[in-house]
Amino acid sequence: MRLSYHVEYSREEINNMKNKATSYQSMDYALFITTLLLMAIGVMMVYSSSAIFAQENFGHSSYFLKKEVIFTALGVVNILIFRKIDYHLYYKMVYPILILTLFLVALVFLPGIGHSVKGAQRWIRVAGFSLQPSEFTKIALLIFLAYSISKKGNHIRSLSKGLMPVLGICGLFIGLVLLQKDLGTPIILLTLVFSMLFIGGARFLHLFSMLVVCLPALGALIYFFPHRVKRLICFWDPFQEPYGCGFQLIQSYVAFQGGGLTGRGLGQGKQKLFYLPESHTDFIFPNLAEELGLIGSLLVIFFFIILLVRGIKIAVRAPDNFGTYLAAGITLLISVQAAFNFAVVMGLIPTKGLPLPFISHGGTYLLVVTALVGILLNISSKSVKAG
Repeated sequence: MRLSYHVEYSREEINNMKNKATSYQSMDYALFITTLLLMAIGVMMVYSSSAIFAQENFGHSSYFLKKEVIFTALGVVNILIFRKIDYHLYYKMVYPILILTLFLVALVFLPGIGHSVKGAQRWIRVAGFSLQPSEFTKIALLIFLAYSISKKGNHIRSLSKGLMPVLGICGLFIGLVLLQKDLGTPIILLTLVFSMLFIGGARFLHLFSMLVVCLPALGALIYFFPHRVKRLICFWDPFQEPYGCGFQLIQSYVAFQGGGLTGRGLGQGKQKLFYLPESHTDFIFPNLAEELGLIGSLLVIFFFIILLVRGIKIAVRAPDNFGTYLAAGITLLISVQAAFNFAVVMGLIPTKGLPLPFISHGGTYLLVVTALVGILLNISSKSVKAG
């Protein structure tokens, strides 16, 4: 005997099911397009700021442009690949990801593999390219923090069972990065750790106590390294040594002043003529301000604000706690690093050696940050309403 069942749905219920089904196939196109625009600006400004330097030092004006185009293309592919990977996979693979990242960071210290630049041992050579493993710690710790906070729940408020194990693993990675004579990345990572733990519900008293412990350690890391002390003094008054450690910051001021409202014009900047050091990497924004003016600078800042707003919306609409914390962490990381870079080149905080996301020349960081955008887009596609 065959039984058949017929279930009737109202028009409103059918529309709701259709909307929910299509939401899982969509993504946040505002975030995607904004990212592409920032990357396009990056390619344009890297060539403009590096062409003369590349011609003088490498015999070809497009030396850095070629690398930037390659990594930008790989970055777009990166976004599309990570956008397709279900972000729940990272929850299952959190410890293998940590172990692999730990292995890569340790390779920096091996003779013949680790590569030093200006006394800093931060890179490894792979197939003719230099990779900076400390950048991968950002992804690893983001995933670990989102995993730990979502899994522990209210236990994160416990110092011994919740907070200390998390801080112990984070401290291990941050310590290894510090051994590479890199202070900027650990500061970014510490900011990320404390911010995510606060969002996750950790007790303010516990976090404040940890901050009190970290501040003297940070002071020691500055005091016992003369170049950092000198950098701090020059930040306070760069005109004390206008041709020494204050030179870069003063030239950054000159670039901002020279740009005015509309800028000198693309390719017409003067500070890139061997005045402003690192004009295609950490200090690319002053070069952009000089050539595109206040209007161009505010446009770039506006794009980062869009990323911030879209990231917050994705975090709020994520279907589970892991997605919420992961999206919030990614948004924090990109926004904080951009804000730090803006503050450094404007002389608001001491020089940290941090690139401007999507725009500064640097292959490893571009691959990392585009992977993070891809993860963010995947989370947005899993939400009930992607925006």
